[in-house]
Formats: sequence, structure tokens, C-alpha cells
Amino acid sequence: MGNSASKATRSFPKRSPAPWAGARTPAPSDVPSPQADVNAAREGVAKASEQRTPDIEKDAGDPDFLRALNRLGPVRVEHGAGIQAAQTQSTQASEINRLFQSRAASEDEASSLKPSPNHLYAASLHELLDAQKSARSKAELEALAKRYNVDYAKMERLARFVNSPSVDERLTVKSVDRNGDEKVTLTAVWAQPRIQPS
Repeated sequence: MGNSASKATRSFPKRSPAPWAGARTPAPSDVPSPQADVNAAREGVAKASEQRTPDIEKDAGDPDFLRALNRLGPVRVEHGAGIQAAQTQSTQASEINRLFQSRAASEDEASSLKPSPNHLYAASLHELLDAQKSARSKAELEALAKRYNVDYAKMERLARFVNSPSVDERLTVKSVDRNGDEKVTLTAVWAQPRIQPS
């Protein structure tokens, strides 16, 4: 139980230090001696200068970069691209302008006490569609359109695609689960006005 020789020891892999380790602080073995600096100065290799010397030009030249530039070749300028960009910007500006005008008109309409023709709130539209189901003649539909300040033709077109929820009582299904809870399922139907021919 207490003998450490019988226990497995953890061994970590041996690896060399990371290439960036010690990049800022040289190891004591890497520090050049003062004698090496004197020898470099004697060889005439300039480390820094205020003028661009041939050694600095040689050091600044990047052969890979120059090779890549030569491979790309001269720049091709497309003069028509500026016109297309200007047209895109004008299209975007007109779209933004239209959006602001639409919002301003909507705010004006909302603040007005008199409703605009052919514009209804959702609750009013629901009431109109419900009342339309009980109409029996075209005259009743026209009176309904006039009461809600809607064109009769627009109301007819709208009624082809939009309707208020209706339930068919004949299709009601009642079921009771094991716990005695009753569940009622109602089927929605598309109800249209039953207009009688005159």
C-alpha cells in the first residue's frame, strides 16, 4: 500500500523547446561576446544606417514577393466598374429613400383620425371578413364595403385569398383519455358568403 516502487510512474514525452521560446531573451550561450562585435565591425558589415546602402537594399529585397509580382503581371483596370458601382449605390439610395417615405406615410396614416380608404387594422379586417360570411346579397356586400371604407372590388379580391377562422360544428370530435380528461377537436373550414341570386 505504501511502497512507491509498486506504483506506476507517469512519464511525459521528451520534446524540444518551442521555436519561439526564449526569442526575446537569448540563452547565455547565444550572447555574442564583445570580441565578436569587434570582429563584425572590422569586417565592414553595417548593422544600421541612416542611408539606404546596397547591403540594406539587398536585405530589403524579397525574392518570393518579386517572383509573385512578376507572375501576376501588370494591373488591368476596368473603367466600367466605377459606373456599375455608382448605379448600385444609386439603386440602394433610392431603395432606402422609398423605405423612409413608406414609413413616413405609415406614421402619418396612423396619427390621422380619419382612416385611409382600403386600409384596415387587423381587428377591423377580421370583423369585415366575419360579417361578409353572413351577407346574403350583393347589395349587403356593397353596404359592408362602404361601411368599412373599402372598395367592393378589392374586398372581393381579398376574400379569395384571406378569410377569418370558421368552425364546422358537424365535424367536432370529442374524446376522453384514461384520466377522464375530455379533449375537443374542432375542424376549421373555409366559409364564403351564400349570396342568393336576385
